[in-house]
Formats: sequence, C-alpha cells, structure tokens
Amino acid sequence: NPYDLLNSGKGDLIAANYTATEERKKYVQFTRPYNIVDQLLVFSDDIESPPQTIEEVAKREIPITVRRNSSYYYRLEELRKNGLNLPIHLVSNTKDTESLLFEISSNNYSATVADDNIFQASNKYMQGIQKGPVIAENDTIAWAIRDNSPALQTELNRFLYDHFRFGEQGEEPK
Repeated sequence: NPYDLLNSGKGDLIAANYTATEERKKYVQFTRPYNIVDQLLVFSDDIESPPQTIEEVAKREIPITVRRNSSYYYRLEELRKNGLNLPIHLVSNTKDTESLLFEISSNNYSATVADDNIFQASNKYMQGIQKGPVIAENDTIAWAIRDNSPALQTELNRFLYDHFRFGEQGEEPK
C-alpha cells in the first residue's frame, strides 16, 4: 500500500497523475494542485453507438472495469448510491489506467474510466478506444506526501507554484 510506505518514511511522495480525493486525504497530505481533469468513460470500439450519458450506460448494462483503489471506483460507487445501477468489474490494483485502456483497445473489456488528459494522450497512439460521457468534472491532481512532513509539503508547494500555476483572470497559466 503506497500510503503505508509514505507514512512509515520509506517514501516521500507519490508524484503521479494522482487525484486528491476525500478518501485519500484520510491517509496522506496533498500538495497544491498542478492540474485539473475530468473523469470520463472510455469504450472499446466493439461498443456500437457508444452511450452519450451515464444513464444510458446503466440501461445498457455495460460493465465498467476499474481498480478498487482508484478514484474512478469511488466515483462509480457515488453514482451507484445516487440510484444508477452500474455494473462494475474490478481488476487487480496493480493495473494502471494506461494498461486498462490498452485492454479496452484490445477488446478484452468493454469500458473503463480515465482522466481526460490520460485519454487524450493514449488516443494518439492507441486504436480501438472511444470517448464516452464525463462522469466527474474538475478533479484536482496533486502529489501525495506523508502526513508528518510539513517542511516537504512547503517546499513542494513552492516548486509547484513556480512551475505549475493556473492563470488568474487576465494572466497566462504556467
């Protein structure tokens, strides 16, 4: 578990495309965000007339393949709690989003969830994936750091402020 590694001092940060979720904030601290993304469904090109809404996905009973430790799983569970009967297929937590997209492109699974930036990059070199509806908007992406390291958090926030800054009104983003 990466949280255990961080909080035991065996690691300092998770520097990845990592969504700062409420669930994750129970275990680790986060730096200031360096990106904002939308979560979207991605379908295999075997899916004819891909659904345009999440309600359509539920109605057609298209299984959505995700990892249990992903922010995508927690979002799908929220949608289920709100009354959408979404079929979720869980895979190993060792699979990352890109490998699941590859599985989708190979028609091994019907659908998954990806951040829009990961989909856009993967879509440039993978054939067989189709963009579906957005299921979460404006998720913040940040680095996770261990709970007991405020000095590290300060330094990383300084670095991110200097190198990754969202533009204010009339200002260009970095």
